[in-house]
Amino acid sequence: MQAGYRVTSAEGEDLASCTCYAANMDDLLDAFREFGVIREDDGDVLETAEQEAVAPTYGGGGIFKAFSPRLAQALDEIGIDRLYDHQEQAIYEGLIRGSNIVLEAPTASGKSLAFQLPMIETLLRYPDSRALMIYPMNALIVDQQQQLDRILAKIPGKPLKSALYIKATSEIQKKLIKEDPPNILITNPEMLNSTLLGWSKQWQRLLPKLKWVVIDEVHEYRGFFGSSVSMVLRRFSHHLSILGAEPQFFLSSATCANPLEHAEHLTGLNFAEVRKSTALRPNRHYWFVLPNSPDKGYWEDFMQRTVSAGLACLVREKSVLVF
Repeated sequence: MQAGYRVTSAEGEDLASCTCYAANMDDLLDAFREFGVIREDDGDVLETAEQEAVAPTYGGGGIFKAFSPRLAQALDEIGIDRLYDHQEQAIYEGLIRGSNIVLEAPTASGKSLAFQLPMIETLLRYPDSRALMIYPMNALIVDQQQQLDRILAKIPGKPLKSALYIKATSEIQKKLIKEDPPNILITNPEMLNSTLLGWSKQWQRLLPKLKWVVIDEVHEYRGFFGSSVSMVLRRFSHHLSILGAEPQFFLSSATCANPLEHAEHLTGLNFAEVRKSTALRPNRHYWFVLPNSPDKGYWEDFMQRTVSAGLACLVREKSVLVF
């Protein structure tokens, strides 16, 4: 079980700030015992482990010269004055070389910023252009839009807009999106197949203007689901070419062992690969628990412990992610 740490951000936080929870690990462990997550008196087995921090490597900053004044001002207001080297490399491949990019880097290493910045810069350079972002899960879509809008809100002048197009989007909003597409449309593979391709004539104000297609979490596209999405993406690329649109693709993942091969098989396109498997890592503490739960009611006990673990983290004011 991994808990209680923050990852260094590209906003300039030093790695030392990532270990700010380390001194409170014993306190959090006590909370787990208090909430009944760990019951050593009942026979639970607890093992602990720790990984030392890996310091991040920052780029030289030259890529900032490629940003327009409006984007540069937005980044300055947010407090982003330097980027990790893998972010700069990915942005260079996209903005300077015009390549399709596949980025593999650890969780919380700034992959979103790496594809957001070249995408936004292109939209600023070409005001009539559009971008499409595709995520496998709606929960990710909402979170990513919030992160994206944080940057868009700081850009001076005519605002860039994003919009969600998922099954839960109201019919009125869907109609408005088709009539006046946002600069950035955020959707999922289901909508890409059933709507953007299935009713492509309704998207003539978006599809011919696409300059970027971002596909995050590409490791999710494997097996039968991956094969289906691959066929959809190939049809989509073919349809775009008929419309005269040849957008750049940016694919990213935190856990793909063969990102270049996977990206090219998934889309049928050529990619420039950027990898940073050990780009950075905070000091990490792991707790492995083997619960001594009865066979009867094991699942109920497991679920109760999981919920209790989340509550224990919240009570101790720790961020928590439960799978």
